[in-house]
Amino acid sequence: MDGLDIRVHRPGEVTLGPAEVRYLAAALAEVERSMRARGMQLIAPVQSLKLTLESAGRYADNPANGTADHETDTGASLLRNDLLTSQDAARILKCGRDNLRALARRGTIIAHKNGGRWFYDAESVHQRAAQRR
Repeated sequence: MDGLDIRVHRPGEVTLGPAEVRYLAAALAEVERSMRARGMQLIAPVQSLKLTLESAGRYADNPANGTADHETDTGASLLRNDLLTSQDAARILKCGRDNLRALARRGTIIAHKNGGRWFYDAESVHQRAAQRR
C-alpha cells in the first residue's frame, strides 16, 4: 500500500496518518448518508469509529496542536479525550449508571465495555445532554 501512512503496532492497534483519517471519516460519513436515505443507521461500533475518526481529523487539522501531516499520531491519547467514564457521563446527563447503559443499548449514546469498565463516547453524551435541555 504505497503512499499510505498506516502502521500496525500489535493486534487491534493501528495508527493512521491524518490523510487516511480524513479519508476514512469521509467514507463512513457517505455510508451513513446512504443508509439514512434508506431509513437505516450505522451500528454503534461503526458510529463510534466514525466519530473517533472525525475527532482525530479535527485534532490533526488544528494548528495549535503543532502537528504536521507526517508526524501526527492520532492514537490513544486522542481516544482517551473522546471517551468518558460512567461517572463523568452520568454527571453530564444527570442520570444513574443503569440509565446510561439503557441509553447505550437503545443506541441513543455510544458506549464500549473494556476490561470490565464502561466508557462512553463524549460527543454522543454531549449531544444527548443538549437534546434534553
